[in-house]
Amino acid sequence: MCLLIPFVAIALICILALFLLIGAAAVGIETATFGKAVAAVVVGAAGATAVHFALAETGIGEFLAGLAGFILEVLVAMTVFDTTFWRALGACLIAWGLQIVVVLLLFGLGMLTMAAG
Repeated sequence: MCLLIPFVAIALICILALFLLIGAAAVGIETATFGKAVAAVVVGAAGATAVHFALAETGIGEFLAGLAGFILEVLVAMTVFDTTFWRALGACLIAWGLQIVVVLLLFGLGMLTMAAG
């Protein structure tokens, strides 16, 4: 079971990078590649997690700490894709929206499967 964890983590990173790449293409970022999207996901997620935990401990609140982490992800995408803040924000918001849609679809499919069984 533990041997499966690295493969699942790599698969999740690739899926998140694909969502970010779709968002980058939608907002017109010409320099977006899959490798850059993977780098943005890995660095952005690590930095956002660190910022979130650091700020949440200061008493700023979970929402503002999460927002600061998201802004850091946008800044990382802006740097990696060499684009403007607004295009990076659009790409990250589209990727975030795609993640929510996929999770809701999988949740709905699971509920249908449980109801049928």
